[in-house]
Amino acid sequence: MAATAAPAPPEPVLAAEPVAAPDSPRSRRALLAAGVGGLVGLVAGALGRPLPAAAANGSAVLAGRSTSASASTTITTTRGYGLYGKSSSTSGRGLYGSATATSGSTYGVYGATASPTGVGVRGSASSTALGATTIGVLGTSTAPSSGIGVKGQGLTGVSGVGANNLNTTSTGVSGTSANTAGIGVHGTATAMGGTGVIGEAMSTSPILGCGVKGTSAGTSGVGVDGYASGAAGTSGVRGAVESPDGEGVRGTGPVVGVRGVASSTSAQAAGVRGEAIGTTGIVTGVHGTTSSPAGRGVYAQGGEYAVLAETDRVGGTGVRGYASATSGNTCGVFGRADSPDGYGVRAVGRLRSSGRTFLGTPATAPTDVDLDQEMISFYLDEATNTLKVRVRYSNGTLKTGSIALA
Repeated sequence: MAATAAPAPPEPVLAAEPVAAPDSPRSRRALLAAGVGGLVGLVAGALGRPLPAAAANGSAVLAGRSTSASASTTITTTRGYGLYGKSSSTSGRGLYGSATATSGSTYGVYGATASPTGVGVRGSASSTALGATTIGVLGTSTAPSSGIGVKGQGLTGVSGVGANNLNTTSTGVSGTSANTAGIGVHGTATAMGGTGVIGEAMSTSPILGCGVKGTSAGTSGVGVDGYASGAAGTSGVRGAVESPDGEGVRGTGPVVGVRGVASSTSAQAAGVRGEAIGTTGIVTGVHGTTSSPAGRGVYAQGGEYAVLAETDRVGGTGVRGYASATSGNTCGVFGRADSPDGYGVRAVGRLRSSGRTFLGTPATAPTDVDLDQEMISFYLDEATNTLKVRVRYSNGTLKTGSIALA
C-alpha cells in the first residue's frame, strides 16, 4: 500500500458575526459599569494573560479567555471541522490537551472514529523543505522507569507505512533512544504464540527487501539482538523460509558472516549447530563453501579436538573426505602434525586402504619410546640398501628386521 502525505487542512471558513441592533438608551449607571469592564479587559490584555471565567456551566467560550466548567463541552458540526486550532508561533501548538489528574487512566487528547476505515487521531507534517525532519505524531513520556511515549492497542497495536518513493529511504516505524541502555522500539507479546515485533517485506520485486533490519554504528555494537529467557527449548534469533532454495538465516561480513557463542560447559554446548531433519535424501547438517582456490569450506580450531565427528549408524563413517577433481594431486583427507612426536593421521583400530598405498620411510630408526606395544615402523638404510623394520611385541620386546633391496 502506497502511503501519501496528508494534505494540510484548509483554513476553516468562519461566518461573519451578526451586527447587533442598536441598544436603547442606557442609564448613567450602566454606562459607568461598561466603562469599568472595558478598562479591566484592557489591563488584562496588556498583561498578556486571559481573564478567569466563572466555573459555571453554560458560560460562553471567549477568545483570549479561560473558561471552566464541571461538565463536558461538546461542539457538533455536520461538515468541516468540529474544532480547528491554529498557532503561528515558532513553538506554538495548534491544539493542546492536558489531563491534570494525578491518578486514573486519563487522556490528554482522545480521538475516536465510527468509520470502518477511519482514523481516531491523525498527525500530518507537510513540509517539503530539503533536509526537513518533521514528525506527523510525536509522543513523549517523562516517567523515569516505565513511561511510554506512544502506545497502540488492537489487533495491530502500531502500524507504520513508509512512503513508496524509490528516491528516498522511507521508514514505516522508527524508534530512537538516547539512553546508553535504551531501546528504540520494544515489542511485547503476552499471549501464547504471540509475537512482540514482526516485520514484513511484501514486495515481490527482485530489489532486496527486509522484513526487519537492524544497524549499529558502535565499535562493538549489534545490529539485531535476540534474547530468549525461557528455561528450555528456546531460540534467541530464529529464521525461517518457505522458498525451496531459501536461507533461514544469512549473515554477511568482511571477516565473519555468522558467529555463534556458547557459554555453557555442558558436553552438548555448541557455538554453531546445524541440523538437517529430513528423513530421506543426502541432506547436510552444516555446509560450508568457499570461492577462493586456496580457501577452506569449513575451518575448525579448538582444544583436544578441532573437529569431532560421530555416527551411531550401523556401517556409518565418522569422517569422510572426497576430492572430486579428476586430475591433480588431490587428497580426500589430509592430516598434518608439526610436532616431532605427533601424528599427521592416527587410527585406533584397523586401517584399510583399497587403492595404492604410499608410506614415508625416514632414514633413521625410531626411538624405542615411539613404539607402543604391537606397533611396527619402517625406515630406510640407504648405505646398506636395506629396508629396516622395527617392531615392539605385546610383551614389550623390541626387534629389528631387514629386507634387502635389489
